[in-house]
Amino acid sequence: MDASEAESVIQGLCTFSLREIGNSRWTSQHVSLQKLNIQAHRNVASRGDEYVMEALVSHDKICVLIHELILIDIFKREVIPKIWKVFIQDEMKAYSILKHHLEDVLVDQLPVLTDLRTAL
Repeated sequence: MDASEAESVIQGLCTFSLREIGNSRWTSQHVSLQKLNIQAHRNVASRGDEYVMEALVSHDKICVLIHELILIDIFKREVIPKIWKVFIQDEMKAYSILKHHLEDVLVDQLPVLTDLRTAL
């Protein structure tokens, strides 16, 4: 992912409600977050331009990442236990939501952010 693509994706990041977790917009954003996460780690590992993290900071999207992290935690603790029987009946939906586990991506992104030279 190059800098202009990352910038465009980051500008479009938004928060979702509990009801939206697993829908097509949420899933699409999560796929984009996975790509951003991989690129951010590549940038840090290569000691290259940290354009992903810089764009997240400059577009004030860290709050979106934190909101989504909290939201997915609430979903795991409060919603899944209540709908588990229905949830496992639609295995593809369950797989999609669990596969696109936003929490893992977001938690993985935070250490990269703390290494951002310009944020210090």
